[in-house]
Amino acid sequence: MIEKPINNRAWLLVLPVLIFVLFSALLPMMTVVNYSVQDSMGANNFFWNGDAWFRAVLDPTTDIGARFADALIRNLAFSFTALLIEVPLGIAVALCLPRRGWAVGPCLVIIALPMLIPWNVVGTMWQIFARADIGLFGAALTGLGLHYNDTQDPVSAWFTILLIDVWHWTPLVILLSYAGLRAIPDAFYQAARIDAASRWSVFINIELPKLQRVLVLAILLRFMQSFMIYTEPFVVTGGGPGNATTFLSIDLVKIALGQVDLGSAAAMSLVYYLITITLCWIFFTAMTQLESQAEDIKTDLRALTRLPVGVVVNTHGHSDHCFGNHPFRPATIWGHERCVTMIESTGERQRQGTIAAIPASRILGGVSKSGSPWLSAMTLRPAAFRATT
Repeated sequence: MIEKPINNRAWLLVLPVLIFVLFSALLPMMTVVNYSVQDSMGANNFFWNGDAWFRAVLDPTTDIGARFADALIRNLAFSFTALLIEVPLGIAVALCLPRRGWAVGPCLVIIALPMLIPWNVVGTMWQIFARADIGLFGAALTGLGLHYNDTQDPVSAWFTILLIDVWHWTPLVILLSYAGLRAIPDAFYQAARIDAASRWSVFINIELPKLQRVLVLAILLRFMQSFMIYTEPFVVTGGGPGNATTFLSIDLVKIALGQVDLGSAAAMSLVYYLITITLCWIFFTAMTQLESQAEDIKTDLRALTRLPVGVVVNTHGHSDHCFGNHPFRPATIWGHERCVTMIESTGERQRQGTIAAIPASRILGGVSKSGSPWLSAMTLRPAAFRATT
């Protein structure tokens, strides 16, 4: 097997950028860490406070701990609600967009327009738009007899902030999903037409598996952005009414600048940062777990031999074993007749995902125990499969 040469000198080209990013990020971080372990008596006189601020933030019986817990719950509820709306909506809109023709460009430009508007401008626009007296949105809801007031009603405030986020950032999910759909080769759709697959079957078995990596990126980006939301609720509602839309970012500003309690704010911001990193890691791990075991096997094989994998043998008849086949492409995939039958009858989604991921090296037919060809439709796809008795 010919190994691709690795040229580490390419890192020299990005080294200045890395130094600048580390410098601009490390200094503020160290300042926050410094404040989180110190207290002040005023006049810029600081003394060591240890982990007292962290214990106070993580203790829900304290005032600062109760505020942190309430704001964290609001943040989590907002982020998960936004993801549940924006991801399915973005995929649905991307599926409806034209793939060819003159309408592609105008559609993509129109969809991308909300993302080009700065956060503070978006907040100001919707602050006017949602007013019940002069705003088109607020006045329309009030004219329909609905009780809507985003400055006095917590439900209206939550609905407004959520609607702003959906309007502003669903285009990101749409564009990422559309790019993933455009990357799917036409051969997969042709194979689906040969099998007379329904539109729902094409989406579940072909499009959704191919969108997995794109959706990982979309969900991570949208979670981080929604979990750190600040400008829109600050401009539209100011965190109110009451504390209904006081998220962690807004509460941090109130504590640090309003109350000048730098120690509590620094400790809260570090816990906030760690929670964000942890949740992103959980998302990423959960959505990329399917291929990890097969990749571990490949790593172990490389430690034993540098020879390429030519044949992958499925020793069980369980359809879930199909998950780990495609990282070994373009090896020939062998499976028992029972394995093929189980994949066809109960593992349709896994079978399609595997076939879609293995490019053609050669098309191999096979025969069942009775001597008749097995799964002739499978041999029409660009995959290397063989059944054995």
